[in-house]
Parts: sequence; structure tokens; C-alpha cells
Amino acid sequence: MDIKEYGEAIAKEFSTRNSGLTVECQDINKNNNVKLHGMVIRNDSNIAPTIYIDNLYNNNLSVHKAVEQIEALYNEHKNDFCGNNAFNFDDLFKFDAIKDSIVLRVVNKDMNKTHMEHCPYIEFGDLIVMFHIILDNINDGSIVSVRVTNSFIDKWNTDVNALYKIAMENTKKRFPLKFDSVTNVIMSMLESAGKLTDESKHVLRMQENPLYIITTDNGRYGSYFITDKETLLNVTNELNENEIVILPSSLHELLVIPSKLVESIDSVKDLVHTVNYSDVGPEDVLSDNVYIFNKNSEELKMADGTSISFIA
Repeated sequence: MDIKEYGEAIAKEFSTRNSGLTVECQDINKNNNVKLHGMVIRNDSNIAPTIYIDNLYNNNLSVHKAVEQIEALYNEHKNDFCGNNAFNFDDLFKFDAIKDSIVLRVVNKDMNKTHMEHCPYIEFGDLIVMFHIILDNINDGSIVSVRVTNSFIDKWNTDVNALYKIAMENTKKRFPLKFDSVTNVIMSMLESAGKLTDESKHVLRMQENPLYIITTDNGRYGSYFITDKETLLNVTNELNENEIVILPSSLHELLVIPSKLVESIDSVKDLVHTVNYSDVGPEDVLSDNVYIFNKNSEELKMADGTSISFIA
């Protein structure tokens, strides 16, 4: 049974067990042109949640067990979509009603050509800035969003540069900066897991890592900071460095190292490429390039010397 047949079998059993709901399996084109398979569940609401079945299929879960898990997840969150506080779909086309929920995401340009055909974007070197609308009705901390398409822009009667300014302000509020050394991050993770000992702390301090991490307070979608000159200036000032090298670790974070500690940019690029295709999920890959920010000139450039203009 391939995943399409698996999805059709789930849809059939789910519909039999849940009268009043319709469900269908759809191919969903995610970031970086990653295709996932989702069960779209509809009732009389104008917003239909999508529950992905790829992990269920890859873990060889039976159709019956998969339906039980999907039912449990749907029932847990159905009031978020169908209750009195459910998001009003009509508001998506009303700019004044939705503008405070618009955020930006920075993704790879070449890997998202399909989205670029029908979505507003701003080019930024080998990256692009795209826009999403956060649906605030989810109560468990999950991030559920709708990608902004050209049809929204037409209804809103605005342009991408104005949208960028609004989205950047909103994104900084919803996903504020978290900047720390990789050493401190590792110690924090060990402490949370109850595995940080005096010995491990001593070893980590003795082997102080020169890498720093730029991310958000919840560890999601931190790559947007590469477009924000103010953040890069603050980072260089905090490190007391004139120039930093930025490694696009993933969609969610950037790694930073003082330029004076980098012996070979090409070696760093090779490292980024290797990590992207061995440790980073396909949906989260950001770029194989490396970036350099100079505090004095306030210039951001790629490792090949290509200058990148900050968005006005």
C-alpha cells in the first residue's frame, strides 16, 4: 500500500466513524517544495484543519490506529476551528482586521519557485522574504498559519514593501530575538534534561565554542533576523566585533562566528552544505551560502562578494 492508498483508506474509515465530517487526502506543497500528505477535515466551518499522515505511514501504523490518532488530534483542537472563538475566514481579506497577525519568513529562493508564482515576496540575495498570517485561535502554543498569496495583496490594496514593515514589527513581537553562545545553549539543554553535571559544565567551559546562535524565544523561524540590520548591529556590538560571519543553519536559526576566527570561508561553506544535507530536514534548509556582516560599513554580503541591500 503506497501513501496515497493509505490516505484514501484513512479517509474512508474516518468518514464512516464521523458522520457530519468530510475528509480527503491532499498533497500539500510545503516550504522548499517539500510535498506532504494531509487529511483535510471539513464540517460547516470555513476553515479546515489539515493533519499530516507522512509520519504515521513511515512508522507503519495501521489504518485503524492512524484514524484513532487523527480523531484524537481533531477532537482536541476542533473548538479552535469550529467553536465560538474560531478564526473568521472573511477577516483574511480585511487588511485592518488582519494586519497585526501578518508575519514574515525568510526561505530559500531557488527551492520555493512554485510559491513565488502566486505569492508576494521580496528577494534578499539567494533568499526571499515571504508572508504568513498567524491564526491566534490555537490554544496549546502550536503555530498555525496561512501563507499570504497575491489574492490577499489585491484585496488589501497594499504593496510588499509596506507589508514588510508591518510584518517585521509583528514578527519581532511574536518571535523575539534569543541570542546566546552555543555553549550556553548546550548547557541549557543538558540542564533541562537533568543531565548537566559539574564535570560536564567544566568540560564545556574548557572547550568554549566560538559559535553563537541567533534564534527566537521559542526556537521557531529565526532566520528572518538576517534581513534586519538593527539586529545584526546589536549582535556585533554585543560581541565587540567589527565583522561577523553568518551561517544559515536552518529556517529556524542562524549561527554566528567572529570573522577573525574564520581561517577559510570555503571550509565554512563546505560545512554548511554538509550539515544541510545530513542533519537538517528538507523543509528547514535555508541556504548553502555564507554571509558576512560588517558593522562599520553596515554592509551584508555573501561569501562570493555579492552585496545584499537591506529592505527599505
